[in-house]
Amino acid sequence: MHLFFQVKGINIEIRRAGLADPLDDWSHIDVNVTVGTIFSVYEKITPIGSPVIIDDFTQHGWAQATAVYIIYASYAMLVYITSKGMHVFTYVLSLSELFLCRDKIAATFGCNDLFEQ
Repeated sequence: MHLFFQVKGINIEIRRAGLADPLDDWSHIDVNVTVGTIFSVYEKITPIGSPVIIDDFTQHGWAQATAVYIIYASYAMLVYITSKGMHVFTYVLSLSELFLCRDKIAATFGCNDLFEQ
């Protein structure tokens, strides 16, 4: 099922399209295993000002502008990834704030590199 939201009466030039899996691994929630939320953001491939279509969301993984993973466990952690690196934040409940704990982590290889020989 594909669900698109349209805002009527507001002129917004949408440049990006995003997808989310609100509770990844939700089937493990009853056994106290870490679950999380995944966000994926892409630059639209349709012209700015045109309606968002399914092709804006079904691009290759390497075309992602941003990826975000939020982990819910005995702690909460947000991992934010762009072409400039990966940034890891930890949520401190007593202060109700996210704190940067790792900055500009560079990946030394991509997942596809594991399969290329």
